[in-house]
Amino acid sequence: MLLLVAVFLVAAYAAWDNVLSDVAPVRTAAEAQACTLRKCEDRHGLTKADRTPFGQTFEFTWRDGIIRVSCHRAAWLFGERSCEARELLRR
Repeated sequence: MLLLVAVFLVAAYAAWDNVLSDVAPVRTAAEAQACTLRKCEDRHGLTKADRTPFGQTFEFTWRDGIIRVSCHRAAWLFGERSCEARELLRR
């Protein structure tokens, strides 16, 4: 029973941290990572954001392409968040 309660508490924390908490710092880090593949000076915008208990995914659209950035913690619940960008579409 104690194990079940512990699993529930870990899942609740993960849901709060990735889904319900403030997304601004993660979005800023994601945009900075996207700007490693495209010029941030060019006009672009956030067109899609997905938040799950396991991480967050953002899509930034430039006139000539789309960059998807996935952010997650190193050890699921603990550690620094890291973001990885990849190009989806280049026009």
